[in-house]
Amino acid sequence: EALTKRYMHRIKDLERKNRNLENLNDALAKSDYRHPKTGKFISKKDYVKLMREKYDGAN
Repeated sequence: EALTKRYMHRIKDLERKNRNLENLNDALAKSDYRHPKTGKFISKKDYVKLMREKYDGAN
C-alpha cells in the first residue's frame, strides 16, 4: 500500500516533468532560434549572443 502510493507520486512527478519538457519543446519549435551552423534549437539569449558576435566581428 505504501509502496503503491510512493510509486504513484513518482509517476505523477515524471508526467509533470514530461509535460514541462513538451511545452518547452513546443515553445522552441515556434521560435526560430537555431544555431546557424548546426541547425539546433538554442535559447534566445544564446542566439542574440551569436548574432552580436557575427555582426560585431564584421566591423
